[in-house]
Amino acid sequence: MNKIKKALLVNPSRFLYKESCVPPVVLGYLASWVMRHDGVEVKISDEAIGHNAINDINGFKPDIVGLTAMTEFSLRAYEIAGEARKRKILTVMGGKHATALPEEAAGHVDIVVKGPGELALSEIVNGRRDKVIEGRRIEDMDLIPPVPWDLLDMPLYLRNYKTVHPFASVFWPSRLGFIMTSRGCPYKCIFCYNSSENRKLQFMSPGRVIGDIMELKKNYDIGSLCFLDDNLFSNRKNLKELCALMIENRLNLKWMCASSVNYIEEEYLEMAKEAGCVQISFGFESGSQRILSLLKKNRFTLEDNLRAIRLCKQAGIKIAGSFILGTPTETESEIRETIDFIQRNSLNSINIQQIKPYPGTELWDLCKEKNTIPEDFSWDSYDTRSFSDIFSYKELSRFLIEAVNSNNPYTLRRAINRLKSQPQMVLRIFYDPRFIRIIKTILGNALKHFKRYGV
Repeated sequence: MNKIKKALLVNPSRFLYKESCVPPVVLGYLASWVMRHDGVEVKISDEAIGHNAINDINGFKPDIVGLTAMTEFSLRAYEIAGEARKRKILTVMGGKHATALPEEAAGHVDIVVKGPGELALSEIVNGRRDKVIEGRRIEDMDLIPPVPWDLLDMPLYLRNYKTVHPFASVFWPSRLGFIMTSRGCPYKCIFCYNSSENRKLQFMSPGRVIGDIMELKKNYDIGSLCFLDDNLFSNRKNLKELCALMIENRLNLKWMCASSVNYIEEEYLEMAKEAGCVQISFGFESGSQRILSLLKKNRFTLEDNLRAIRLCKQAGIKIAGSFILGTPTETESEIRETIDFIQRNSLNSINIQQIKPYPGTELWDLCKEKNTIPEDFSWDSYDTRSFSDIFSYKELSRFLIEAVNSNNPYTLRRAINRLKSQPQMVLRIFYDPRFIRIIKTILGNALKHFKRYGV
């Protein structure tokens, strides 16, 4: 058996709009582990920013191709794996989709890894060839080497965030970095992949985290930071130590994170704000108590959501909220409760999506029960169909537009208030490359017209 010397790690994407601002941090940790422990040369191909994995296979000539994929991108992952196998390259697939459907993935790749990938990838590099491998977690996350940021096209990610990150306008024009300090979530919402995995929460130590942040700031001159953790506030001891270290080391970074509403308390908000927290995102999901209880298994109430909003506003921390429309059995009156919730609470940022059932989740089973997933369903059609048993995709799209507009109605008063609170938005328009392209096109056409007609 030939020794594996070169590994290509791939983040597949099927979207034509390739301007992601979030580096594939999970692939970064995989790379750091096998580079340090197994001496493997690694290249990362991220199709979300325009890389072409098949071209990278041809150019880099790896001995192994490792793919991670969410369900929406699994078909593209299989396509890439097929091209690698034609070239007699060993293929491995992990990530959420492969973990949920290992038998399906095994039909397209040589090896499937379920769950955590670092130790499993090390074993594969050193000769293990089982068709399906149950990944084992590294008990002490501090043992995972830092992300090798130099393997990622960092200038591109840092530039892209200005136009594509849904919650990041509050940070513009400073550079926005990303970091992950924990794995897992304490809850099992029916729509989330976490509901299909029995994974205990794991945390890096605050000392390790602060070291990674300082290195990121030193090397890339970031002025702001996004924590990619599912629930940063869930470990209050770690949060308290991390905030103290950020203050002690005078990092002067603005940052945002995600949290469940039940972890929000005045004491921790004040501490986080002093350390630089300017925005927290919450999965409010619905303005209907029945739908909220269904999605979150009776763990949260509308009053819990309203309390978190109230406390954040009192602390002067901005609020980003995520919502889902089209849950099976959700009625029009319940959707309008969500629209009303958004309108009444004046959130700083919102992200609203039609619901997506992923295999292995309880939502998937519910949609199967309600016959909203066709037998010939294709993994790349999530964004073009409804999973409601009441409304069509077109009808839900109209509700979604109405919900978005309810939070940000286009009025002169609203525009003036926005410019008062965020004057940088005026400058942002002129620095937006899409705006510049439009202006160049207009001027170019005007010049052609002038040359042709002299007027």
